[in-house]
Amino acid sequence: MRHQIASAFSHRQRPTDVTNVVVCSSLRDDALHFAGKDWKSVSALDWLKYSDAFFGFSPDAFVYFLPSILSLSLENSNRSLVAADALVTALDTSADPSIWPEWFAQRFVLLTANEIAVLRDWATHYLSGADEGEGSEFSRVQDTLAMLELNLQP
Repeated sequence: MRHQIASAFSHRQRPTDVTNVVVCSSLRDDALHFAGKDWKSVSALDWLKYSDAFFGFSPDAFVYFLPSILSLSLENSNRSLVAADALVTALDTSADPSIWPEWFAQRFVLLTANEIAVLRDWATHYLSGADEGEGSEFSRVQDTLAMLELNLQP
């Protein structure tokens, strides 16, 4: 699956600005740790030490570094990756785009159809063994991803 992830996100360019948080905070500081890094060189240790970057990234940095979360959480499935859990929590939102939080809408609408498909496959794998019934976290995540696909930007 790592090859699928790398292929889907291969068009992404490293962002010049990794954060748009202006106040001094762990969100900004953790995001700045990733400045100049290639997403493929990010390690699970980076995400362990600088997990607030997930919420501190600018929208472009978020979609650029997202494949590192997807890949590393699969490679290190025996250890919890806080950023992967945060990703599931973020996707466990309403399937109604009119009430998506601004933070979510600014980032996830930047994803392409291929990236959403990979994210759906990742979520299916990451949440394997979880309840998949109607109203479950798995179901809500899949509903959100389906709505993202329907609302793709041209």
